[in-house]
Amino acid sequence: TMKGCVIFYSVVIQFIPDTIGVMVNSPCTKTSDWSKYNIRCPINHTIYIARHVIEDGFHRLIFPSLECSAKDGFYCGVELPTSNTNLKRYHILDSAVHICNGRNECTLTKKYFLEAEAAIKKFCNASLRTELQEATFRQSIEYECIQDSRIMDMCLEDIENRHFYQPWYLKVSGADCTCNITGPVLRVKILQTMSVKILIQSNDSNLLEHQHIDVGLYGIDIPVQADNLIIRIQEGSNNGLVLMKVLSKEN
Repeated sequence: TMKGCVIFYSVVIQFIPDTIGVMVNSPCTKTSDWSKYNIRCPINHTIYIARHVIEDGFHRLIFPSLECSAKDGFYCGVELPTSNTNLKRYHILDSAVHICNGRNECTLTKKYFLEAEAAIKKFCNASLRTELQEATFRQSIEYECIQDSRIMDMCLEDIENRHFYQPWYLKVSGADCTCNITGPVLRVKILQTMSVKILIQSNDSNLLEHQHIDVGLYGIDIPVQADNLIIRIQEGSNNGLVLMKVLSKEN
């Protein structure tokens, strides 16, 4: 049977001493200088890999450089994932997601960064371009540490009435669900889906309809600006997964 939840909430301005979600950037480091990169979130937090940037140089000389930007690449750069793109097309990022997401800590090896550079060089036809063969590539990982207590299971059978401090998170794992959200929502970020169909509606209008179970969504930002949302999830296998961030004000 289809499970569901009804969520009523209001926005309350209050100082929250604990961390809801912290975005962390690794240093923008030359591929040759990467060794093992350990990602560790605080206790009772979960890792979510937000993006991986690979680029071959800077228009600006900044030291120390804290993060890379694909826009700074002279000849070749990429920021993964791109919105509305199947994650599986980028097997490099997909492997990092598999290793890290949903865990409290993980390790990306030097082999991971070497393979990432090789993939982007192949994409840019580096074998035909001397400047790319000789270029120094840099890489950066951005990840979020999500506080576990801020992640709600969408497949609750009970009605959940509470105040929400945003951002907050909805998760579905291994079930079909329908969730009604009542309260002002400005944006919904689909952080990750796997093996599911998903429908997001507001006032009978479809804001997102994803019917391809074999295509995973990753990092999609949806402007909403609505007071009522209906989110329907239908899994295609026992490995179905959805993780979303809901924002009730600009954050």
